Amino acid sequence: MRRDRRGRAPFVAALVVAALGGGTASAATHWAINAAGGSTAEARSAAPAAPGSAVSACVTRRTVKVNVSWAAAAHATAYVVYESRTAGSYTSVGTVTTLSWTGSLTTGQYAFEVASQIGTKWSSASSPPTTQRTITSSRSTCR
Repeated sequence: MRRDRRGRAPFVAALVVAALGGGTASAATHWAINAAGGSTAEARSAAPAAPGSAVSACVTRRTVKVNVSWAAAAHATAYVVYESRTAGSYTSVGTVTTLSWTGSLTTGQYAFEVASQIGTKWSSASSPPTTQRTITSSRSTCR
C-alpha cells in the first residue's frame, strides 16, 4: 500500500450525491482520510462526560492514605485520577476501571480531579476538584 511521507496510508472514500430523479457516478465527490499506521480508527461524535461528584476522604485519621471516589460516567471504560499539590497544577497518579482510587501520600496538601476515558483515545474534561486533604508528618495524620 502506498504511504505518504509521514508513513500514513491514505484512504479514499466516495460520497455519491443523488438528485431526486437519480444520480450518476459522475456526480460523486471524492475525499481522502489519512490514518497513522497501526491506527485503531476509533471514531466518536462527542467526548465522554466527566465523572460526577468526585470526593476525597482520609482512609483513617491516623494514616497517610486518601480514597478518591466518584459517580460513573456513561460508557466510560476507565478513569484517570489527577492530584494537585499546588493550585491548578494536576498530575496523573493512576488509571483505574473502578469508581475509586486509594493512594499513599507524603506530607502536604492535596486536591484531586478525575477524568473518564472511552477506549484509549477519548478522554473527558476533569471533574471539579475535591476538597483539599492535608497530610502532616508529625503524627502521620490526614485531615
